[in-house]
Amino acid sequence: MSAVVLALACHLVAQPIVEREAEGLAEHALQSLDASDYQGAATLFIQAYQKHALPEYLLQAAQAYENARLAATALNLYLRYLQEV
Repeated sequence: MSAVVLALACHLVAQPIVEREAEGLAEHALQSLDASDYQGAATLFIQAYQKHALPEYLLQAAQAYENARLAATALNLYLRYLQEV
């Protein structure tokens, strides 16, 4: 039983770290958007989503790809976003 408790405790500690890492990636993505680096921003939003699966990261990545004039990629992400919300 102590192994289960330890595993649960590790998960609870690791989760906020992963969420903070995702938030950091999203912050960098916003900076990339400000610099008109739309593909870079989209990549960072996808990385944030891979760490913490918030649908908003998919939406922001889709918008960035749309701004980069990569319509097919943007459309795929918009559809994924709609499936998750």
